[in-house]
Amino acid sequence: MKRIITLISGILLLFQASIAGTLESRLDSLMDLYHRYNNFTGTVLVSRDGEILYTQGFGFASLEHLVPNTPRTKFRIASISKQFTSMLVMQQVTLGTMSLDDPVRNYLPDYPAPQGEIITIHHLLSHTSGMPHYAGIPDFFDLYGRRAFLHNEFVGLFRDLELLFDPGEKYSYSSFGYYLLGYILENVTGKSFSDLLYEGILEPLEMYDTGIVNHRQVLRNKATGYDMKPASFELAGFRDLSTALATGDMYSTPLDMVKWEKALREYSLLERESQEKIFTPNLNGYGYGWTIGHRAVNNDSVLYHQHTGGTNGFTSIATRIPCDGYYILVFCNTRPAEIRPVEENILRILYGNEPDFIPRP
Repeated sequence: MKRIITLISGILLLFQASIAGTLESRLDSLMDLYHRYNNFTGTVLVSRDGEILYTQGFGFASLEHLVPNTPRTKFRIASISKQFTSMLVMQQVTLGTMSLDDPVRNYLPDYPAPQGEIITIHHLLSHTSGMPHYAGIPDFFDLYGRRAFLHNEFVGLFRDLELLFDPGEKYSYSSFGYYLLGYILENVTGKSFSDLLYEGILEPLEMYDTGIVNHRQVLRNKATGYDMKPASFELAGFRDLSTALATGDMYSTPLDMVKWEKALREYSLLERESQEKIFTPNLNGYGYGWTIGHRAVNNDSVLYHQHTGGTNGFTSIATRIPCDGYYILVFCNTRPAEIRPVEENILRILYGNEPDFIPRP
């Protein structure tokens, strides 16, 4: 009997290895097409319930020095940073130092009216504040993108801007809104956003390859950002990320991000009731730092949590499929980059379908 059980166990292990190998080879074939024909440069990772099913780097983190991209390469993740901000806010809400229904003026008494009296923390988290995005300041990046700002100085650029609509009435994506959340967090706690991030998330999860971008810092395994041109790549333009506090100023590695997803899955940073507010869709399906929706899969649909990120030379997408435990990361150190087609085709393969690759002209 023991020999039969051992034999069956061995067959099962071989079968599981065969499935894994098949998945890996299919994903390799897909990504080879994107790399060879569409100039995909970056790193892809797929995990399930914390177990890494596939991860591979393509192209170079540094074209100048021919350093390849790997799962340990540090990429700027841009607006994926917003999900970390929402976690820090909800941690303060749990502690009782902040409330979702409080207006901005409760934390910044000199914030101008009527904005400061009618915009709440909930509005800022859900992009329903009515605050404009960067386009609310004409030629924003040409005028201010390269300048270093103190946080209060930068808030002074947008605090008096006219609202696009009454708070809560509509959805309109606003990085200014998340910058304001970071500034409020600093004022409430008396700590820098960087310290809050480290103490509240990075240190507990041992995410030591994640942090705030500082262009003066010597950072090992850091990817350089590039602009993709018809016949070559160029170095991306410089942006001082003091203009992106709490809204797009972080870097991370694919391997570190698996630790983050595991913490969300296991509710290790926030109690379940509070975390569920993060993933409760509001207008346009946006929760707090995540887009929530449903994707068609075969004859059914699955719930997804997702966010993209884009900044000078970097493009990224992170997708969770909670019901099946899948986590898909596509990090690129080029712009533009086909992050959505890559992510969509990976999902097709995970659910047993053929990918739909389209070569770039």
